[in-house]
Amino acid sequence: MDRQIKGWLRVEDIEQFPCLDLRNIDRLWVKYSQGKFGFSVQKEIWQSCGSPSGFLNNMTRFGFTVGWRKESFLGMGSGWINPSFETVAPQGHLPTLTTRFGDGDKSLRVGLFVSDWAHLFSRVKTCRL
Repeated sequence: MDRQIKGWLRVEDIEQFPCLDLRNIDRLWVKYSQGKFGFSVQKEIWQSCGSPSGFLNNMTRFGFTVGWRKESFLGMGSGWINPSFETVAPQGHLPTLTTRFGDGDKSLRVGLFVSDWAHLFSRVKTCRL
């Protein structure tokens, strides 16, 4: 999609992401995670959370389900966390919402904004994953 410098995809990029590439990426995630990770795995979880289209309507539930959101100390409040690349991560944890590589101003952000996940799963559905 030629977005390496920016490090993130726009809605129009997601909507035009080649189905063949999306299928191949998903197939590899699913295969090498033994069915635990992948866009198709996340799509199923997304749908079970009510297919949220905005930040607050069920997106929080999706975040808890895939392990991107955790309860804070003694259950008081909660927050979004940086995803982990550990094998103990919950089902659907990867691919990640966003990931940062590097430090400070020299870091590279790779991923999608929260509001863009609805567009991604729409594309996943269109591409029949």
